[in-house]
Amino acid sequence: MKVQDVMTIDVHTCAPEANLAEVAQVMWESDCGIVPVVDEHNRVRGVVTDRDVCIALGTRNQPAAWVQAADVMSTEVLTGSATDDLTMALATMRAGRVRRVPVVDADGALCGVLSLDDVVLQITEKSRDAKLRDAMLGTLRGICEKWKTPRPASETA
Repeated sequence: MKVQDVMTIDVHTCAPEANLAEVAQVMWESDCGIVPVVDEHNRVRGVVTDRDVCIALGTRNQPAAWVQAADVMSTEVLTGSATDDLTMALATMRAGRVRRVPVVDADGALCGVLSLDDVVLQITEKSRDAKLRDAMLGTLRGICEKWKTPRPASETA
């Protein structure tokens, strides 16, 4: 099975200068937890997650309208291709400990997003696919291990 078989195609994006109030509105209206930040050619320059918005607003003591996406976006973004094998994409997600991956074409332009939700829904429909089910479970384990790692003392004080 390929990424293109399960990825979300109707992806809402923002520009780097969009403010977090706008980004949060996109997330609310689109029922998503990630907004790819794209340039004028629709190439992914970063991503803002719901967690990024929450942490930024909770630590900056600034209104959402004053903080730009470029200020909080992750710029080291793992991406995939629509023609990638789904288990390979899950391995990428596991290695990067991410729940969502922008899908780009050969020119780097955004063409979709693959999320764990997309894969879980596919497994539900095709429950006989043991390879995919095992890959999904491995990905979830890899992502969750991050949260079991103790934080340094400087972060807990």
